[in-house]
Amino acid sequence: MKEIGKYIYPIMATVIGFILGFLAIYLDTFEITKMLHSEELFLIIQSRNIYLINLCLFPVLGFFLGWIYREKKYLFKMYMQKQAELRRMSGLTSIIKLSESIGNEFNNPLTIILGQVYLYRELNRPTNLDDICYKRLLIIENEAKKLSNITEKFIALSKASNLFNYVKIELNLLADKISNLKREELRKANIDYTTRIENGDALIEVDINGVLEVCSHLFDNAIYFTKETKHPRITLNISANKSHLDIVMDDNGVGVDSSLRKEIFNPLFTTKKNHPGMGLGLFIAQKMAEAMNGSLQCLPKEDGASFKFSLS
Repeated sequence: MKEIGKYIYPIMATVIGFILGFLAIYLDTFEITKMLHSEELFLIIQSRNIYLINLCLFPVLGFFLGWIYREKKYLFKMYMQKQAELRRMSGLTSIIKLSESIGNEFNNPLTIILGQVYLYRELNRPTNLDDICYKRLLIIENEAKKLSNITEKFIALSKASNLFNYVKIELNLLADKISNLKREELRKANIDYTTRIENGDALIEVDINGVLEVCSHLFDNAIYFTKETKHPRITLNISANKSHLDIVMDDNGVGVDSSLRKEIFNPLFTTKKNHPGMGLGLFIAQKMAEAMNGSLQCLPKEDGASFKFSLS
């Protein structure tokens, strides 16, 4: 059906050409059609080459005009897609540069602050843990850790500028690398983790570090929202078809409300309570996926959440 759709404009134009050809003949023979029988009229039409030329010329001309229109429409569509891609990449480059600058500016002083707080806390640990100064010191340390976590996210996003280091890797090996990212965290949280691989022997060309970075954010999200579930479960579905890669991560956690499926990818949006993160994980993961000419989306799921990361 898709192949037929490619030729719909030339076919339509050819049919219109036939109609115009017959109409031209009809108008030219309108007067004599009143006096002659259909057999005689057909012989007259057959004897006049101009009529036969009309019947051939109009459809052929219509076909070429339809083909030109089709190509023009296709080229215009491609032009608009390229323009949208350039605007998207331009915006992404600006975000990456800003995130790298913010991350580096904040990371160095925060490292010093956390180091000094840790030393002071360890050297002056009070016998009474209810000591007000000690409690305030812990508050400072916790808040500094939150800021440090945010800067790490910004620095992670800046890595997107170093993507496109594509190498060929077997799908089974890539799946192992992804599974090893959070194996220890999964074990500690007693989460039942399963990997399902389709076409495991297939060779795919991807930026391995970029794929692992995106999957790391998805793991963090899935582990957080499933750890309070009675029987926590995370499933990684990975498949490859020629140059297309699909990674789907399912969990049986609290899930994502349908009204929030797009909003959760906005920067600084979070539904996590009492967590040092500030709603940058999924935002960074999606931007990195897009930087690799891919996509990241939240799929509808009744029990838990499902995220699909695709590369082509």
